Amino acid sequence: RRIPYTVSPVHGEQRYPVSEYILSQASPVCPGIPAPMVSAIKKDGKKLYELARKGIEIEREPRPIHISRINIHSVELPEAHFTVHCSKGTYIRSLCSDIGTKLGNVGTLKNLRRIESGKFSINDAVTLDELKNMEQSDLAVHMRKFLVDKLASIIPGGNL
Repeated sequence: RRIPYTVSPVHGEQRYPVSEYILSQASPVCPGIPAPMVSAIKKDGKKLYELARKGIEIEREPRPIHISRINIHSVELPEAHFTVHCSKGTYIRSLCSDIGTKLGNVGTLKNLRRIESGKFSINDAVTLDELKNMEQSDLAVHMRKFLVDKLASIIPGGNL
């Protein structure tokens, strides 16, 4: 784990670790970052990506988001590897761009892997090979258990 780098912010001369700045982006409620033009958010009934494909760019309002935690795995400039625990509506590509801009540079997303969404986790995933090799009865048991566990945690009272 190597995080020795410092950066100078756009305004001022104070220098601080890149990791410190990235971590500072985690706060209970962020004012939000506008949705990117290549998102499925609708404006006047049209998806933004449809407008973007036509070369039309419109002003987008920031949407409030919640970033509960950022775990930094490594910073070896020009790359930083981190995990973000956030609310729905958080655009990680926009977050990376915003961090880069605030650090006086550019930020872009190289890789994105969604590891959780609501009650669903990558840890619950089954590979295609595992799925192909499952007996029909094992698959039925696995699916039933998975769905019952997930639905019980979602439905108020948890009774199915």
